[in-house]
Amino acid sequence: MSDATQDRDVWVQQNSSGLLEELLKCIPRFTYKRNRTEIARKPRGSLSAAAVRHVSRLLEMFQEWPQLLDPNLDALINPLNNAFLESLHASQADYQALHRRQEEDRFCFPQAVCVMLYSLCNTRGSKVIVRFLSNEAKHLEAILNAYETWDYGTKNRQSDQAPLIWEERYILLLWLSHLLLTPFDLSTVGSGTKTNGNRFQDIEALILPAELPLIAQRLTHVAIDGLSAAGKESEASVLVLVRLALRSDMQRLGVHEILIRWSVAQLKSLQKSKKEAGYFFKGLLSFLASLVKLMDTTEIAPFLFFIFSSIESFGIFQSGSSSALTRKAVIKIYSACSVAALSLEQQPNKKFHLAGLILEPVIEELLSALGDNDTPVRQTASKALSIMATKLDPSMAADISEAVIESLEENVLWEPVKHNTFRASEDIQSHLAKQRNLTLVSPSKWQGLTLTLSQLLFRRCPPVAQLPGILNALILALGFEQRSSTGVSIGTSVRDAACFGIWSLARRYSTAELLAINTEAMPAAKERGIVTSVIQLMAIELLIAATIDPSGNIRRGASAALQELVGRHPDTIVHGIPLVQIVDYHAVALPSRAMKQVAVDAAKLDDLYWMALVRDLTTWRGVGATDVESRRLAADTLGILCALQGVKSIELVAFSLKQSLNDLNGSDIQKKQGFLLALSALVRNIIGASISDRYGISAVLAECWDVLSGSFFTDEELAVHTAHPELTNEAVSKLILELALAVKDSSSISAPSINTIRHCFKYLDFALRRNEEAVLQSAVSAVKALIDATGSEECQTWLDQVMGNTDVLQLSSGSVHAGYLLALSEVHSSIAMSSQNKKLILQRILGAAKPGIDIDTRVVALRGLVRIISCNDETAALPPAVIGTIQSALQDYTTDQRGDVGSLIRLKGIEAVVAAFQKGSLQLTKGDTILLQKVCTLAAEKLDKVREHAWFCLTKCWCISGANQPTAFQDGSPSYASDAGETTLKTAHIQEDDTLYTTSSSYFKNLLNVLRYRGLQQPLLQGLIVSVGGGSESVLLASQKALGDWLYDRAQSSELEEFANCFQNVLQASLEIDRLVGPALDTLAFILDTNIFIGENSKLLQWRKLFIFTQKAHFKSTNMTRLLSAVDVYGSLGLTDSLREDVIRKLVGMLTHPFPRVRSAVASTLFTLTEEGCLKPIDWSDSTKYTKQALAIVKDAFGVKS
Repeated sequence: MSDATQDRDVWVQQNSSGLLEELLKCIPRFTYKRNRTEIARKPRGSLSAAAVRHVSRLLEMFQEWPQLLDPNLDALINPLNNAFLESLHASQADYQALHRRQEEDRFCFPQAVCVMLYSLCNTRGSKVIVRFLSNEAKHLEAILNAYETWDYGTKNRQSDQAPLIWEERYILLLWLSHLLLTPFDLSTVGSGTKTNGNRFQDIEALILPAELPLIAQRLTHVAIDGLSAAGKESEASVLVLVRLALRSDMQRLGVHEILIRWSVAQLKSLQKSKKEAGYFFKGLLSFLASLVKLMDTTEIAPFLFFIFSSIESFGIFQSGSSSALTRKAVIKIYSACSVAALSLEQQPNKKFHLAGLILEPVIEELLSALGDNDTPVRQTASKALSIMATKLDPSMAADISEAVIESLEENVLWEPVKHNTFRASEDIQSHLAKQRNLTLVSPSKWQGLTLTLSQLLFRRCPPVAQLPGILNALILALGFEQRSSTGVSIGTSVRDAACFGIWSLARRYSTAELLAINTEAMPAAKERGIVTSVIQLMAIELLIAATIDPSGNIRRGASAALQELVGRHPDTIVHGIPLVQIVDYHAVALPSRAMKQVAVDAAKLDDLYWMALVRDLTTWRGVGATDVESRRLAADTLGILCALQGVKSIELVAFSLKQSLNDLNGSDIQKKQGFLLALSALVRNIIGASISDRYGISAVLAECWDVLSGSFFTDEELAVHTAHPELTNEAVSKLILELALAVKDSSSISAPSINTIRHCFKYLDFALRRNEEAVLQSAVSAVKALIDATGSEECQTWLDQVMGNTDVLQLSSGSVHAGYLLALSEVHSSIAMSSQNKKLILQRILGAAKPGIDIDTRVVALRGLVRIISCNDETAALPPAVIGTIQSALQDYTTDQRGDVGSLIRLKGIEAVVAAFQKGSLQLTKGDTILLQKVCTLAAEKLDKVREHAWFCLTKCWCISGANQPTAFQDGSPSYASDAGETTLKTAHIQEDDTLYTTSSSYFKNLLNVLRYRGLQQPLLQGLIVSVGGGSESVLLASQKALGDWLYDRAQSSELEEFANCFQNVLQASLEIDRLVGPALDTLAFILDTNIFIGENSKLLQWRKLFIFTQKAHFKSTNMTRLLSAVDVYGSLGLTDSLREDVIRKLVGMLTHPFPRVRSAVASTLFTLTEEGCLKPIDWSDSTKYTKQALAIVKDAFGVKS
């Protein structure tokens, strides 16, 4: 389970007014065209898909709070309704030709309207939305014509026009079903003419009355055609067919009988041909179920047994080939037939003698269906049973409840607990109880049975005498949990049904009826010890489910049920009103808040709640949860709860956890980790609590130290891969850490025995060999805490073992465990560590961080170095070896198959610089400039993460120094304002947490102000050329824009001269570093293209040196990018009179280059410079043997000797 930063439904509730306002603006704007003065009452022809999706997304946000739409439904639906009808009547004839051509990014207008209406139906429900659609009879034929024309017409012709999308079919059929409620005879509705889309011949064996109105025939065929659809349009088709059959004018013509007999005949035919899994089969069943349910009982009576016996003869539940949808539809038919039979049987004058033949097999089938593998089938069966129970005699209804209760008791085992549970009250006492074992029951069947009980309670079917058994079953179901073979929880649906059941029980039965129930007759109540009433018992169970259940739906459902329970039965629950206020529906949405805040606040109300929460936090819901985050959270909560009680209660909890550990078998690794995490949280919280009984605390700590004495863990659990050793190692390390901190921080608590300490170091040795971050974080801290708590002797013993263990710190062979390096860096600052040992540790860390060592090892070593610098109490300057290591890290550009892995080293180097400045070990003096210069280079490099961290480091260093302008970088530059650098860096410091900022042009423009400091000019430009000449597209554009703007702003300034000199020095220096040559060429080409250095500014550049640099940069190079960049530079240099001849001669010589792409670029550049016509007819990408003769002509034209 995981937390979200904010609950979506809470956000929707808080911002619903804004969302509704947006909807009310969007829908009218999207439906009608506008002109400059007013809304033109003309619907749009089409609408962009983005606009439709925007409206749909807004509507879908209200799925948790659909009722918020109710006041505005009329304003939302009316524009869609009116615009659709206007469009329908205005453009029906040319709809296909003008509007239905397929476009990927647009919807034709009817499609757009139907998609938005479907989103409304999906959010608020079709029964609500359809009431707002027009019910005028004049639209019936228009919509039917449109359906037939738009869908059948395009299906029958080979064209690029798309038929109706499924949302259109669904909405149009839904609208037709609504219009069929018109009180006028269908013979008076419609023109009586056929459309081109009619397909009457497709309906097999359907013979309709000759006098049936044509519009009724068309509706029948449209509806039957839709029954075979796979989507929701099948539901709307069923509704159309049922509404048609129920009309009085249709019944007079016998349409209902014709459809019933035709449907049964079709079902038999499909069943014989083994097609009962098809959608058409399911659609026919749904039609029969709806017809039996909605038709008057006296009218359906002649066909009732015929329908039931026909469906029963199919043996749907006995055949394994039927689908879940088919079984669900059959259950609906059974339910409708049973209810109708019972209603007929209860009529005084018209006895229905076949009710018994229907009821008995139906009840048997429904009880069997409660164990179906598919949830929809179980839900339908449970609801059907409850509806039938309301129609039966009370005694027969009680029999159904009793059968369900007995089924729930099957395969439930009650076992005595292996150790005493505990209870907090004035007199702490233990209660022996039994615990349930549900491993043999079927989760699917339990969900169906529990849901049936809930439905029965919702309709108040069970008598009060049955409530103890029902309530006992619901409490068992509320704590139901099973896991699949892969460890996934499969009991959520059972608990959800139990929440509904308790909610129904609280709602339908009076306080007196519930208080009369004897809790001693309920086995589930014995688990809670002494509970005064079932209402209090339900409150406790709901509190547990609402706070520590891993499923958010269950927590919210339990919260709602608790609110109903307290509201319906006041003054029967201990602190009922405060309890409901704490266990709020929204407060329990996030698991961390539900446990750490809600559960703790509820436990403070009464010991009854404290005891129940603590007990269940030690079960599968808490420290025995399936995921590690839930176990950590439960352990922390258990520790907080324990700190609320006295020492005796805490001691009982510790003893219980220890006993639970002892009872576990070797395969329960997750539970073992949970119990150990709970013990560590318990120690951490009781030490921080204001508990005066130090003797009692010592007794609790002794119980915890005993866990580490060597009898609870094996080497296999800590090392063998199949035993998930990372879980046990993390938990053991945390327990050692908390116990050691307790000994260290309290003088009244004695240290453990030497034997226990040795076992602890042994466990930590296993943990330090792991690679998981959670394990190392705990183990490294535990080593330091244990050394601080046990003294210098144990410290020296451990250090000697580690330093002498070549298996874990052998740099030459690469056998270095990260945990040991981190542990050494952590204990470097220990009070028990001698200065000589500190030197040895630092030497080992520096040795592991030097170049040539494995990258991952260097990263860990530098991480350790950062820790040493941060924890060093001394503020003396860093040793030269440390500065050298950091400097080496800041300029590491190692690459391998993973890419620029050197960036990991550079990031750690930046962290080391920040740590050194924060500790005062580095200052902005001349002796420390080298590191800041390297950081300045990284602040302009192309990798976003490195650039962001380097800029953060720069701003931190300036802020820590407190200087307006670091004297180390002034270098006699009085022309710049002394506070300019401070302003620049402080402005950037405000934005240091914005990752996007360091990818913007404003960032690079801000960074270029560092060029005011001569000491940082060259380092900055060395990094900048990498971004300007070789960064990603976003970095490239941002840095080039910033550099171009900076140069233009200083075109007439003396700063430009300094930039030119520094840049040319950087170019010369880049020849020594191969990775910088290409970006340097690209940067030079960009700067020359800006035309800043022309006219008077041309004197600022040494053009001959630039030409020589370019030649050296691509000399004998096979790098295509570098060669093309050099050609671009030559193109700019060729515009200079002093270099023109040399550049042309060089370019002509490059026409013989072996790379065709280079030759083509050279020819283009030459033509741009000279406009020499002999270059144009030649395809310079051809082989050189074809261009040899042309090359001679070109050389003659330019006067170049061969």
